[in-house]
Order: sequence, then structure tokens, then C-alpha cells
Amino acid sequence: MAWSNDPQLQQLAEILTRTISPDPNVRRPAENALCSRESELGFPVILLKLVDSGSADLTVRATAAIAFKNIIKKRWAQEEGEPSLLHDSDRATVKEFVVDLMLRSPEIVLKQLSEAVSIIGKHDFPKKWPELVPYMTTKFQSGDFHVINGVLRTASSLFQKYKHEFASNELFTEIKYVLENFAQPFTSLFVATIDLTVQKSADIQSLNVLVSSLVLMAEIFYCLNYQDLPEFFEDNMNIWMSKFLELLQFQNEALQKQETDGPGLLEKLRTQICENVCLYATKYREEFEPYLAKFVASIWHLLTSIGLHWKYDLLVSQAIDFLASVAKQSHNKGLFEDPNTLGSICENVILPNMKFRESDLEIYEDSPEEYIQRDIDGSDSATRRRSACDLVKSLAIHFEEKITHVFSGYIKALLDAYSTNPAELWPQKDTAIYLVTSLAVKAQTAKFGATQVNQLVNINSFYRDHILPELQSPNVDSIPVIKSDALRYVLVFRSLLEPDLIKGTLLLLPKLMAAKSVVTRSYASNLVDKTLLLRGQDGLGLVRPEELLPQADTLLKALFDVLNMTGSRENEFAMKAILRCLVSLGDKCIPVLAHLLPVLTVKVAEVSQNPSQPHFNHALFESLGFSIRLVCRTTPQAIGTFEDVLFPTFQQILSQDVQDFVPYVFQVLSLLIEFRSMHSLPLPDPYKVLFPILLTPVLWDRPGFVPPLVRLISAFICIQRDTLLAEDSSRENTLLGILQRLIQSKARDQEGFALLTAMFQSFSDSFWAVHEQKILLVLFQRLSSNRTPKYSKALILFFCRLVLARGPKHFMDTVEKIQAKMFGMVLRNLFTQDIGKMGTLREEKLAIVGSTQLLEFVLSVPEYTECWAPLLDATLTLFEKVGPGAGAEGDTAPSEQFVELESSEGYQAAYSKLQFAKQEDVEDVKLQSIKDPRAKASNMSLTCALSNEVPEEPVVSPVSGAIFEKRLAVKYISENGVDPINSQPISVDQLIDVKTPPVVKPRPPSITSIPAILKALQDEWDAVMLHSFQLRQQLQTARQELSHALYQHDAACRVIARQNKELTAAREALATLKPQANIPSAVAEAGGPAAIPAQAGMEAAPQVQEVESGPLSQEVITKLLEKATVLTQERKKRGKSVPEDLMSQDAIRGFKTLASHPGLHSAGAPGILCLDIHAADTSRVVTGGQDKNATVFNKETEQVIAILKGHTKKVSRVVYHPTEDVVVTCSPDTHIRIWDVGTSQTMHLITAHSGPVTGLSLHATGDYILSTSLDQHWAFSDIRTGRVLTQVTDQSNPVALTAAQFHPDGLIFATGTSDAQIKIWDLKERANVANFPEKRFPVP
Repeated sequence: MAWSNDPQLQQLAEILTRTISPDPNVRRPAENALCSRESELGFPVILLKLVDSGSADLTVRATAAIAFKNIIKKRWAQEEGEPSLLHDSDRATVKEFVVDLMLRSPEIVLKQLSEAVSIIGKHDFPKKWPELVPYMTTKFQSGDFHVINGVLRTASSLFQKYKHEFASNELFTEIKYVLENFAQPFTSLFVATIDLTVQKSADIQSLNVLVSSLVLMAEIFYCLNYQDLPEFFEDNMNIWMSKFLELLQFQNEALQKQETDGPGLLEKLRTQICENVCLYATKYREEFEPYLAKFVASIWHLLTSIGLHWKYDLLVSQAIDFLASVAKQSHNKGLFEDPNTLGSICENVILPNMKFRESDLEIYEDSPEEYIQRDIDGSDSATRRRSACDLVKSLAIHFEEKITHVFSGYIKALLDAYSTNPAELWPQKDTAIYLVTSLAVKAQTAKFGATQVNQLVNINSFYRDHILPELQSPNVDSIPVIKSDALRYVLVFRSLLEPDLIKGTLLLLPKLMAAKSVVTRSYASNLVDKTLLLRGQDGLGLVRPEELLPQADTLLKALFDVLNMTGSRENEFAMKAILRCLVSLGDKCIPVLAHLLPVLTVKVAEVSQNPSQPHFNHALFESLGFSIRLVCRTTPQAIGTFEDVLFPTFQQILSQDVQDFVPYVFQVLSLLIEFRSMHSLPLPDPYKVLFPILLTPVLWDRPGFVPPLVRLISAFICIQRDTLLAEDSSRENTLLGILQRLIQSKARDQEGFALLTAMFQSFSDSFWAVHEQKILLVLFQRLSSNRTPKYSKALILFFCRLVLARGPKHFMDTVEKIQAKMFGMVLRNLFTQDIGKMGTLREEKLAIVGSTQLLEFVLSVPEYTECWAPLLDATLTLFEKVGPGAGAEGDTAPSEQFVELESSEGYQAAYSKLQFAKQEDVEDVKLQSIKDPRAKASNMSLTCALSNEVPEEPVVSPVSGAIFEKRLAVKYISENGVDPINSQPISVDQLIDVKTPPVVKPRPPSITSIPAILKALQDEWDAVMLHSFQLRQQLQTARQELSHALYQHDAACRVIARQNKELTAAREALATLKPQANIPSAVAEAGGPAAIPAQAGMEAAPQVQEVESGPLSQEVITKLLEKATVLTQERKKRGKSVPEDLMSQDAIRGFKTLASHPGLHSAGAPGILCLDIHAADTSRVVTGGQDKNATVFNKETEQVIAILKGHTKKVSRVVYHPTEDVVVTCSPDTHIRIWDVGTSQTMHLITAHSGPVTGLSLHATGDYILSTSLDQHWAFSDIRTGRVLTQVTDQSNPVALTAAQFHPDGLIFATGTSDAQIKIWDLKERANVANFPEKRFPVP
């Protein structure tokens, strides 16, 4: 069915088209309209219909696929006990049709649907979707590798979780199910694909498809084998390992010569194979032993045969990791113990891969953020250097002395070479520093740096001799890489270097922050942060506030200067260092906050336009939060000052819905309101205007907004109290609805209790008289339907607050109104079972005081007397946990000076809790007077009322509530028949046993002689020694556990970093989707199925239009001649007189900058490389940037008109059509793009060259474009049709072309060459007619 004939699909297509508009005024309403329909019955199915519509535009289909994937990601997961966010019928329909639709879709759509299937599988497979894997394996027999690759990609994504989840019975059951249905057909497909690869080795298109399949298969193999060695793969290990060896040795010249932006398919395949065998060598050593020697030889040959080109980096890194894993194992020591072998490894593997290459320098200078991510400790970036360092560490495990001796000679030689000519041989010292670092470090963590070092390496001496002179050099810009290496050395060994050296280095850092190198000033800033985190032997900061204060102004000024430098405007290390300085100074920083606050606010406004650095943003708001809390806690009048400065920026953020910043704004506003409440200040009107907005449902649908929203609403409630409800009667029901929604959510119930506590403490009795029973009913419904330990704990704490505020009788009466005898169930099934699970001392204090009041009350209620003893037993257990005097001062928080942001509680992607703007912890008024909860319950002490001693078998009388020794009470009651205390009638059967730990009585004095004393002392000494030995064992175990925990934390940080990187890549891919989608060959470019023979069972790809290489057509030549005749006559007329508006030299010398427009391109890849101005409307400017985008900008209105995204490399040339709203761009990605500025769409994609395009010139007709390239050709193309009319190279002297420019008449043009010539060409004849003399440099 044609989608254009269906009004519903057509309307949806229009909305989806608007969601990818660059204009936010168009995009945001469309996004809101799309969000409003997500919960509609059948909406996901409608999206799939649009995706399946072959007549729809590819852009619309791809956008629909993305929208479908986002709905699945947001709504498919279903929390236990909560209503489903998708209708069951939609779930069933989606699972029925989505896989088939995915497999027959174009590549760009297939990728999105594959991810959606993986998300569904993550939640439903295998229990709710058992047929998924069996169905996918049936597609292996199709022979269509477009379909097979879709299945493999989905399977790879589905099985990725096996690499990250903890082992469990449920996980192994799922893997077993997968293996039973997947392993055998998967292995058969693997063997058949390898055979087909050999057969099609001469067909490059078929080979690309087949090798990409093998890459996916190798990834799946790793996932299925990660948790444990499956029996199937153990039985078939010979098949897999022999084929892996075959693929490692597989050579294909055509594949290797293919130009790619990254590693080629063959490199990716070999890399994954190396990772697979590394897994086997590490985890399944015995089973892999027969194949180890062959793989070591094959991988060693691989390492010594491939070059230093950057496209081999991942392969080399993984191959070295394999050798490192082998070297770590003690049973392989014989392979490496020969000094000649160690020397060979150093010369042939370690040193070549540790050297600083040209590609490293390019990244250092052009992409400093990427360099830092690769270089800094704790990163999971796989680089040659990091792997070489890991190999050194692995060898040092068993051969520390030998390896130190061997490598010391290389280090000395490298340093000696550097000293002879530092300017030219600085890479030698760079290698030496890295070699020393890898040789010295034996253990390290991201938080502390190196924690254990090789005692044969004197790190302090090396610092003084080779690091400190570089840091003290007066020229901070000389050899910047070595400066960065020196700072990195200090960062690595910061915890182990002598304190005086660290403090001395801190004085040098402000100067280094002024360096031109972004890496140098980033490392210097990072070192400030890490240095101020160090502790001295006394547990306090290594650098005291009084030591930091004299250089605080210099340090802070240098850090803020870093944020004003090109390439560092959002430098996370500088921002963290600013925060750390403020925290370390404490109250001493208050004088400087007056001029720091406006600077921080301006920076918030600046980065809110395009938030791109989450760590920088978090540290920025932490600095604001710390400043507010530090000042406003003691200075109430400062609250208004902060509000005056911050409100304009905050209003802009909220009005523009900057989602990354809204949670931060809510937290800061909460802090300001809380301080107003603390100092009894009134609430200004701007806050009151904000409150109704906070109750809108759309805000509560965003998970990251909920915690700060609850805190902000709670702050409003606490300061306005009943006035809040009086201003608008509808707020009462809205708040109760929000409360019910939060309580019912398993993920958000704690926020619900925070809101409930605020309401309970602030609203009057009249509110609770109406709603208390309804609220308790909601709480009990959640308890019965979906009880969890944390919910039970929070509910007990709320009930204890209720008991303290209104008394236990009121609590019982209210509960009994809901259901008869429910009070007893609450005591037995809630308090008795879970009161001992309190987490903090303050919670334990509240629980003890509340339960004590309940114990006193229960004795007066006969029907619940049987609950007294179990509740007392649970309360006593909590007593023992708390200990004497506990809770007197509340919880002891760690010093703020040593809080690290990324590792702090609440730091996550969706919602980042501000540690320095957290809520002031104010204890309940009724608890503040109770210093020791045990004292409050002292009347409950277990002392016999008859003997006044601790009873061995305590019992309690339900008549008087007194405690007795059982034998005494039984005897008294048997004789008298009444209670010993109040003489009320009682029987022995009524006594209640109390369960307590056995009483240990003191030993009677027996040491009455000197021998007895000596014997006792000897016994005590033996006991002390045994206890000391046990403590040492426990200490060693604790150290091991701590080390393991730290490594786990590092691994988690690496996973988060990798996910952030993947998120950024996904956003960039989405940004480039729109301009690429309309191009006929877009599917092929995006990695779609190539054209391969039908007999291979694969579909053919669309043919790329051929490039014309013959002469121009007569029609084109006639058009060129006519235009040239007109232009020549006009030029001759103009040539008779000097133009009146021609500028003089003096006037040009007087030109001044009238305006500057930063921010047109991404700060992550700064730099504008080219520019052109619209001839008819000079206010319009187009710029090409390092960030792969072209930007059309109106300099009069200072508005961005369009951002043209589509190139995969930097934009090197731009041309603005003189009369039309059309832009032409080119890039080293070999493409020329013709853009419609109005729609930001690519009208035509011209592929005239096989190398980077270097020059563009528009013909005077406005219909043709001239281009030059490093492939030695120039091309003449029609911009109306996108067709290449002719392509020419100079056969007599082929040379790379670097520039192009038409003569004003358009019949001749000039090209610049890489050998510094200017060549003149006749366009009609396509011939080189003249050459200008050689210049000194290539013509730009």
C-alpha cells in the first residue's frame, strides 16, 4: 500500500520529517507531538508500517525506525508490579513482524531495527520470546548474506550482555538454551563462509561482505565463550582454532589495499581472533594448551611483519595483549626467561610500539581530547603504547630483575640520544619516560595512581634528574609532548613521590597552564586536582589550606585562563581543579567568590547553548553548589545575591528545555529555597511562578528529572507549608497523585517517601485528617503487591515518624480503620521482620525510638500482647547493632576535600546528584533532644524485677510488663497466683519468653599465687599472639578484597567511558542521517550489501554512475562559449576605467575587526578551514570546519541558518552560489556535496575522485563545478544533475592537484600542484596549455 494514500501515515511522515529539522522552533513541537502519541494503542505498529513502506522516502523510513527504536528503549522494559507502558497487543504484534521487517530493510533501517530487536530480546528472551533464536538460525540457510549479516548483527548485540553480567543460574540457563539452538548451525555457517571466502578471493565485493560476516561471527564466539567454556565449543575446538589460525594467516592484496577511515575488515577480523584466543589462553589454559604454541608463533610473526600504520593499531594492541596474557602465567616462564628472548621482545615489539609516531603527533595537536583519553591512566582505549606497557608489566611479574637490567640499557641509550639534540630527538625521551613508567609500576588505581612500584627503579631520582628540569624550563611551549610526559609521570607516581617534590611541582603548574598545548594545560590542571586529593600521614590533606592560600589567586586565575583558551573552553580537568581548590580552601575562599560567581554563571550560559562535556558541566554546577552552601549557611543576605546572578541564566535553561542542565538547575534552586527556609526568609515571586510548572506530567516522565523534582517540590512544601495548598486548591490532588505514582514505582519509591516526609512534616493536621487514611492505604497496597527490602525499611521509618508525632494509639486507630486487626499484622510482619535492616545510624536511632514507644503501648492493649516479645527481640537486635552511645552525633560523613565526583553517590548519566549542593541533613525535632537512643529505652533493660540481676532465662509478665528470672517468677506465681509487681492475677502459662544471647558470667578469682599469675600471663600472651595472627590474616584478606574492589571500580569506570563514547558516536550518526538518506547510493556507502554474484547466494547492490572521461558535449561547450562572450565584453568595458569603489592600500591597512562569531562549529573539533560569502546577499556566510560540518550563518542577525552535516571528514572547501541558496562543499572523504540551504538536504553527491578533494571553483554560468584532488585528476561536473561531465589528468606529468580556480571568462582555469607548480588548462580541449615556474611550497 502506498503510504501517500494513507492520511495517518502521511501525517506521521510529516511529523517525523520535522523532527530532524535544524530549526528548533520546527523540531521541538514535532518531537512533543511524537512523544504524546507514544502511549497510543497501535502506535509502534503504525511506525513499523511506515518503515515497511517501500514508496516512502528513505529519510522518513529511517527516522521512523529510529522513533520505533526509541519507543522500544523507553517503554519495553516492565518493572515488576507496575503497569505496562506498552499494550500487550502491540508487544505481540511487534515480536511477530519486526524480525522479518528488519531482514528485508535497507542497511540504514536494518541497523536501527536490529538494535530494537536486541532491546526486546534483552527483556523477553528467552522466557517470553523463545522462538527468536531458532527463527534466526533458519535464515542461515538462505545464502543471502544481506539477511545473514542482519541476523548476525542482531545476535551479536543480543549476546553482548554475556560479557558483562555476573554469573548466575539464570544466566547459564539462558546461555545453555542459546547453545542448544544456535551453536551447531552457527559453526556450520562459519566453516561454509570461510570456504566461500577462499573461493571468492578474487571478487573484492563478495569478499567484503563475507569478511564482514566473519567479523560478526568472531564477536559472537567471544560472547558465547566468555562466562565458561561450553561443552559444544570444547568438543569442536579443533574446528574453530584451526580456522582461526587459517584466518590469521589469510592474505588478500585487494583487501589490504582498500582505503578506509579506520581498520580494514581483515584487520578487524584478526583483532577479534586475537581477543578470542587471548580469552582461551587466560581462562581455559588446559584445554587451549595444544594450540598455544601455534598461536604464539603466528601472532609473533604477525607483530613483526605488519608496519606502524595507524590502521593496524587495534590489531597490534590485541596481539600484544595476547602475548602479555601468556607471559603472566607461571607455567609459560620457559618461553621468556632467556635474556636474548627478552631483548628480542624489547627491540622487536615493545620499543617499536612504544615510540611516538607521526600519527600520534597529529592526534596530539589536532585532537587533544582523543589523545588524553588514550594516554591517561584508567582509560580503556586500546593503543599500541598501552599494550606495550602492559607487556612490560607482565614480563616483570616473573623476571623483574632481568627485565629491569635489560631495559635499563635501552632507557640510558634513549636518554643519551635525547641529550645530544633535544629539538630533533625528543621522541627518544618520550619513549624512555614511558618505558620507565611501565617498568616501575606494579599496581595502580585510577584514584591513587601507582600504589606499588618496582624497588629496583628509583622514581624520585628519575624525577629529579629527568622530569623536574622539563617542568622548570622557562619556555613552556618548547617540546610540548615532553612537557605532557613529565606531567603524566607525576600524575602516575603522585602517591609515592616525596611530599616535598609534589608540593614543589604544584608551584610550577600555573605557568604550565599557559602553554599552547591543550594536552599540557589539561594535564597540569588534572595534577592540581589530584594533588589536592592526596592525604598526608595524619590523614589530612597533603597540602593544607594555609599552604594553598598564598598561591590560590595565581592558581585560580591560571585555571580560569585555561577555560578562555581555544580548545579548552570546556576543559573538564580545569573545572574539576577549580572546584578542588575551592573545596580545599574552605572558608578561606569566600573573599574570591565575589568575582568568581559571575564568571561561573557566564560559563553556564555559554555551555548551555550546546552541552557536550558532561564531566565539565557536572564540575561547573558542583562549584556553584559549593559556593552557595559555603556562603549562605552563615550569611542569609547572600541568598538574594546568588539568586539575582543565577536566575536569568536558569530561566533561559528552563525555557529552552536544556535537558542536560535542568536537573542541575532544580538542585541549585532547591538549595537556595532550603537556605531561605533555614533562615526564615520569605519566598520571592519568581519561585512561586515556577511551582505550577513543576507539577506538569511531562517532567515526571523523564527519569533523570524525578529525584531533583522531588527535592525541589519538598523544598517548596517545607517553606510554604499550608500556604502552598491555599494558593491553588487543585495542587492538593496533584501532589497526592504524584505521591501515589512514586510509591507504586519500584524504582522511585524512595523519592516517594522523601516527598511524603516533607508533606508530613509541613502540612497541618487538617490536611492529614482528610488524607492520612488514603495515604496509608496506598502504602499498604504497595507493601502487599510488591514488597522489597528497601521499601519495608522506608515504610518502617515513616511509621516511626508517625508514632513519634501523633502517638502509637493514633497510629493503631488509623490502621485499624483500614482493616480490623491490621495493627497486629504490621507489628508481626513488618516491624518484627525488618526493623533490624536499618542502614545508617540516624535511621537506627529513629527506628529504636519509635519501636520503644510501640513496646510501651502494646503492653496496654491485651489483644496485641503476644506481639510484645517478638518486637522486643527485634529491637534488642537493633540495640546490639547500634552499640552504646551510637547516633549521638549522627552519621559521620567523609571529608568533602577528598570526595571524587565520578565515584560519588548519585553520579550517573541520567541524573547526576550534586555532592556539594546536597540537602542539609536536619534531624527530626523530637529526636534532636535524644542523644542516645539506648537511654530512651533504658526502662526496657533486661534486669530481673525480683533479684535485680541479669536473668539467664528472661520472661515478661503481660500484666505488669516487668521482666523476671523465669525460675523465680514461676515459683512466686505458683505459690501466690498473682503478679509480683502489681498483685494482679496471672498464671505461669501467661509468661512470655524473651530470646536473648546467653549471659557470660565473670570467672571467679583463681590467681592466688605467683605460679598461677605466671600461668595466666602466659595464657594471655598466647591468646594475644593468636589474635594478632588472626588480625594479620584478616588484614591481608581485606587488602586483597579492597584491591579487587578498586579494580572492579576501575573496570566500571571504563565501561561508563566506553558507553559515553558510543553514545556520542550514535548522536553523530543520527546527525549525519538526514543529509545522507536522500542519496541514491547512501545504502552502499553506509555499508549496505555490495553487488556480488548471484551464484554466491547474495543480492546485487545498485550500480554507481560511471564517471565520464571523454570530451565535453557540444551542448555544454556552446553554453560555455556564450557565457564567455558576454563576460569578455563586460570585462573589457570595466577595464577602461578604475572602479570608483576600489579600496586604497591605506584604507585596507585601516581595516578593524567589527565582530567575532565563535561557536559556529563544534568545540570538540575546533577550527574553520574555509569560507565563502553569498554574492547577492553579503550577510550570508558559509564556513567549513574541522568538525566535518558546513555552517551557513547570517552575520547581520547573528543566527545560524543551516548546519550541513554529511561529510565523514573535515570540510576543506566551500562555495556559495552567487544567485541561489545553494552551497557546494568538498572533503578529504573524496565526496563533493551540493546542498539546498533551505532544507539542509544534500541535493546531489558527486563522487568524481578516489582521493581527498582539494579544490573547488564554480563556473560563471552557475551550473558547473570544477574540482581537483590528490588522485591527480581534475573533474568538471554538472551541479544540476550531479553528473561528472569529464575527468582529466596530465598523463605527461601526473601529480597531485591541490587547488582550482576558473578565469573570470570561464574557458580556462588554473590548478595548483603538490610539486609547487601552477598549471593553466583549456577547458574545451581539456589540455594543459601553460605552466608557471615552480614555487617554494605546494600551491594551497
